[in-house]
Amino acid sequence: MNKDLVTVIIPVFNNIKDLNDSLKSVIDQTYDNIEIIIVDDGSNNHNEILTICKNLKIETKIIKLKTNMGVSHALNMAIIESNGKYINWLPHDDMFCSTKIEDQINSLQGANDKVSITNHAIININKITISTSNLNKKDFNNFKESLLIKDKYNYGTLLVPKKLYENNLFDEKLRYVQDYDMFIKLASIARFTFVNKNLFLSKVHDQQSSKKYKEKWIDEKNKFYINFIDDYYKIIIKKNLINMITVIFYIHYKNLLMLSDLLTKKIKKNNNLKIIIVNFLIFKIVKFIFLYKNNFLWNYFKQKFNK
Repeated sequence: MNKDLVTVIIPVFNNIKDLNDSLKSVIDQTYDNIEIIIVDDGSNNHNEILTICKNLKIETKIIKLKTNMGVSHALNMAIIESNGKYINWLPHDDMFCSTKIEDQINSLQGANDKVSITNHAIININKITISTSNLNKKDFNNFKESLLIKDKYNYGTLLVPKKLYENNLFDEKLRYVQDYDMFIKLASIARFTFVNKNLFLSKVHDQQSSKKYKEKWIDEKNKFYINFIDDYYKIIIKKNLINMITVIFYIHYKNLLMLSDLLTKKIKKNNNLKIIIVNFLIFKIVKFIFLYKNNFLWNYFKQKFNK
């Protein structure tokens, strides 16, 4: 029986110190029918990428871009060039656990209309686990809603049929939230099957785009989530009091001021006294938490919402 080919796409731009570990985690997979595509997104150390691949003695398809075009463009080029039935994006500083692809292939059972998603662990530069995503089946009951109110998902955990990318590529205007944009698009056209294992390791470090370009990242997140302000309000009004408090708290806790302000204006405009009061109190609590970041509330909610 022939195994379905899986394409693993690894975009790279300059900071390649972890690329060796990422590639090795693909080589060490228990599933053995894998195509690796590296996209050098205008790096200034292309020869080092070639050396890493040579030392690991692996066959890779390498696409070299003359200038940095962003992750979305790199992913789209690789998707178009890929031969796999399924596609997995692996950031060059993250890693797979050894059974990731095999477990997800088994969960999909050859389907073209389902996406496999797993739990993941967040690790530091010493590969020590800091936290885990702790997803469960209820996080997929209304997946679009969950995507809007929880930062618990990592696109690297996904194994996606290439068919779902037909006329549905990453938005190249987005450089920081292209993953959540695609998450929401996939949630509208596909079913998600959940593998309850930590099969993906996401590394946190100072060179990440979300930290290195924090102001641009926050600005793009604001503009992206504002598109869903009506969805946020619908979620709030249909929730019971406890869930309403949780959702409003989370939106303010994102610390996206444009989104937070727009939500408050929309709540006032709809003139629902209960929601107005809840929103006001939650806003004050969140402000306190951010003012005293070392207190127990900050640590509790940082862990709870995977911020």
